[in-house]
Amino acid sequence: MTRRLMILMIALAMGLAVPAWAGFDEGVTAYNKGDYKTALREWRPLAERGDAGAQYNLGLMYQEGDGVPQNYVEAVGWYRKAAEQGNVDAQNNLGLMYDKGHGAPRDHVEAARWYRKAAEQGYANAQNNLGYMYGNGLGLAQDYVQAHMWFNLAAAQGLEIARKGRDLVEKRMTPADVSRAQRMAREWRPKVQPKPDLSLALVQMFLKSRGYDTGPLDGLMGDRTRSAIASFKADMASAGTASERDRDLLELIEKLPK
Repeated sequence: MTRRLMILMIALAMGLAVPAWAGFDEGVTAYNKGDYKTALREWRPLAERGDAGAQYNLGLMYQEGDGVPQNYVEAVGWYRKAAEQGNVDAQNNLGLMYDKGHGAPRDHVEAARWYRKAAEQGYANAQNNLGYMYGNGLGLAQDYVQAHMWFNLAAAQGLEIARKGRDLVEKRMTPADVSRAQRMAREWRPKVQPKPDLSLALVQMFLKSRGYDTGPLDGLMGDRTRSAIASFKADMASAGTASERDRDLLELIEKLPK
């Protein structure tokens, strides 16, 4: 592998190892002081470069109208960017936007889908929301056992509204169903989010620079990244020859975890 490629890998690794881009904390301090103009100035560049926390914060600012004209459509757009990176706050809020029809057509199926993504990671508010959806048959089949389990999980984290929801739905359940829901809650474990692979992120970056659609530069092997890799390899095979840079990229692809 060339020295140039190794340097790029090191630079990428250093970038991904940093939990937040410079300026994020300054934005938090400004926001908490009510200085929304400064918060927006600090967060917007980070959000545009893909920082999920900054993307969520911009979504919240547009939802609430903090320092910007209230704009639900803009809020949904930023929430979606962060939610697709696994940010639980954004996933839950995106579910709320679909639930209420703010910035997007009201869609309980989509609301439940995004609530579930955050709930499965252990986010109490989303667990409560998913329990409500199951209890009322909104966006999915009504299921008191599932509702009880999700309410119970949220209540265990101290969410009082979830405790009330659990107690209310329990009145409509048989003792056997209550016992089953309690067992499900005891056995439940949060889903662990996959960790980004630095080599894969580098592959995504190079493929995107060549015009292949890899999806987000997140170091995760999604369908679009898998398709882009397959297209690149097919193009190299049909060309018959490859530049040094393309050979480096092919070598890196071959070393990716299968």
